[in-house]
Amino acid sequence: MGVFCKFAAASVIAAMSFAAFGGGALADSRMFVAYLYGGNEVPAAGDPDAFGIATVVLVGPNGLCYSIILDNTAIPATAAHIHPGAAGVSNPPVVALVTPTGDPSRIVSCLGVPPATITAIRTNPQDFYVNVHNGPFPGGAARGQ
Repeated sequence: MGVFCKFAAASVIAAMSFAAFGGGALADSRMFVAYLYGGNEVPAAGDPDAFGIATVVLVGPNGLCYSIILDNTAIPATAAHIHPGAAGVSNPPVVALVTPTGDPSRIVSCLGVPPATITAIRTNPQDFYVNVHNGPFPGGAARGQ
């Protein structure tokens, strides 16, 4: 993923954040980027060929906007989530994301999330990960911390 792709995704998310949660919320926003790879999945490895990027922007007390682009894996994606867990740890999801579509799989969306979840992610982002699932890898095709 090139710098342009990351910048474009961040720009789209910032615009959506403004529209979805109002301009004042952007002052209290924070952006995170995770590189998705099949080898990051645990306990079973995901798709060894899959790669992608997830950009997450926390907006205000309960807004979460994100983009996911996942390539080189079987389509369609069947689910996408944010989970608590340090690298090498697998836990149930705390945020269900809209499933990416297309080839490569992609999504840009915003949603409301409980304030406690936003606070936890904002405080310890290294303790959360994004993953995308598909048919051949129901436990997760790719994960990014």
